[in-house]
Amino acid sequence: MRSAGGILNSAGVNITTLHIRNIEKNFREDLGSYDAAKILQDLKREYFYSDFFCEYSKKYFNSDKQLSFYVHNNKSILAVVLIHPIDQNKCTYFGLPVRLFLAENISIEAQKNIRGLCKTHLEEIMQKNNLKELVLDLDSSLGTDYYQAGNAIDYNIDAIIDLKQTPEEIKLGVRKSYKSLINWGQKNLSVDIIDEKSGNKEQFDHFRELHITVAGRETRSKESWDCQFDWIKSGHGFVVLAKLQGELVSGVMNLYGTDEVYYGVGVNRRDLMAKKIAIGHYPIWLSILEAQKRNLKIYNLGSIGPNFHSDKERDIALFKKGFSSQIRISHSLKVELAKTENASEQEA
Repeated sequence: MRSAGGILNSAGVNITTLHIRNIEKNFREDLGSYDAAKILQDLKREYFYSDFFCEYSKKYFNSDKQLSFYVHNNKSILAVVLIHPIDQNKCTYFGLPVRLFLAENISIEAQKNIRGLCKTHLEEIMQKNNLKELVLDLDSSLGTDYYQAGNAIDYNIDAIIDLKQTPEEIKLGVRKSYKSLINWGQKNLSVDIIDEKSGNKEQFDHFRELHITVAGRETRSKESWDCQFDWIKSGHGFVVLAKLQGELVSGVMNLYGTDEVYYGVGVNRRDLMAKKIAIGHYPIWLSILEAQKRNLKIYNLGSIGPNFHSDKERDIALFKKGFSSQIRISHSLKVELAKTENASEQEA
């Protein structure tokens, strides 16, 4: 555990001493002895920073290298930095940019002290674990400390839907050609919902089997699917299953934190899609409406660019974009460890 000098409240009075500690097990166990309710609430707002996503990603990537840490003052958690590398050279959070979460109502001077402590500890972790490149969320508060040392900036575009709108307002943002296809699906597809109250494991396994059939292979472990089913049954997700003439042909898995729902998995029978049978549009539209019923704030359809690894990815992005006229852009900064050391020397 590392300690640092005192931090100041908004009146400039020294109120406490900072300590930094690595997370050894998981957030809830390690943070349990401190007042962490507010910062845990912040982490749960987005699906990607939920307890579930961490546990699911460990199974998906078969990786258990937990390097996250937090800052406390012997009473409250003041900051959390999430790190879980899946690449032997890159410092990331399961491939996502590293992000600093700060508690509210901390003075500007105190934030600066916390960032400095986190920056030093982060670079020590990278050296100890032989991580050469830091991928950082440029929009988080650590971005201001590293922007001069960065050697590349990437950005990602998500298609999102504001669920505070009425269904009629949301539909105005749907691609015009989709509206008749959504109506066709509503009339011709029978639908089941798997959530905390409805549906069972057998139905979920049929959804998984459809995914394997359409993909032509098993793309990830059964344990990762079981983890998703458990999260859904705990009240943090739902699956929309669509049948045509009694046969499962389409499905959408939606997973969420407290504010934002993420379009996690979508699968459609390719032979029917090739025949221009619109089996995939209504399940997504119904997912949006179901998310709205659950009082979630944002429906995130996921990345729509700008980088694609295949024509298939580009086609999927084009399909998803048809459900929303809104986008959200996030930025990440790539920093080589040697450059962070040079930048620190220049600041000193």
